[in-house]
Amino acid sequence: MAKTYLEIQAQIAKLQSEADALKAREMADVVKRIKEAIAHYGLTATDLGFKATRGPVRAERAGRKATAKSGKQYGDGQGNTWGGRGPRPAWLREALAQGRALEEFALGATSKLAQDTVGAKKPAAGKGTTGKQGATAKASASRAKKAARTRRTAKESGGSAAQAAPASGSEPAAE
Repeated sequence: MAKTYLEIQAQIAKLQSEADALKAREMADVVKRIKEAIAHYGLTATDLGFKATRGPVRAERAGRKATAKSGKQYGDGQGNTWGGRGPRPAWLREALAQGRALEEFALGATSKLAQDTVGAKKPAAGKGTTGKQGATAKASASRAKKAARTRRTAKESGGSAAQAAPASGSEPAAE
């Protein structure tokens, strides 16, 4: 006898409700046995590896560090702000490209640099500065030079760049 889709769905719903009821009964029995064992042995939450707390514990906050109260953490003094999350806005990218430091735009900063406008000139990143951006630019340039050297070596030897690529962490062969 062939069953219809609706008959099978009704059967599934019936079985699911039976399973839920059975699970609830089994859980009640387990909880009852656990409570009896706790009472019999005089166990505490600490004995079971739980932290003793006063009041409910919010699971979503457990283990997280405190975050800033305000959504606006960086600003340029001209009405442009950025909360520090997501991609940096164009006004901030342009200012950083001109050599400004991100710390200069921190809201609440009391230094004179934080009061300057975006147009102020500072040394370019990597030229006399030890900022993170200068180091990142240097590392990118170094990787690009290494890749070009590998391609040139492969071209000269008639092989592919993949064949000429050295094992990771080692220097390319001498030219």
